[in-house]
Amino acid sequence: MPKTRVTLTRVTRVQLVCSDRGFVDKLHRLLAESKCPAEIDRQNLLLTYSKRDEPAVSNAIRRLKTDYHIEIEDIP
Repeated sequence: MPKTRVTLTRVTRVQLVCSDRGFVDKLHRLLAESKCPAEIDRQNLLLTYSKRDEPAVSNAIRRLKTDYHIEIEDIP
């Protein structure tokens, strides 16, 4: 009896935890304008997106650097 072939697709998600509600709202708006399917959790100030959307997120963050001093810390 032949084995059934199964393909698994792994999607890596990135989550940004923000300390400023106004910033996360502006970032989410810029991502929505660029058709980047990021999810926002306004209560916990979280923005979640797929790793493949990293260029769009980096571009949006770069645009916000004119109004914000932005540091990204990686948590191991």
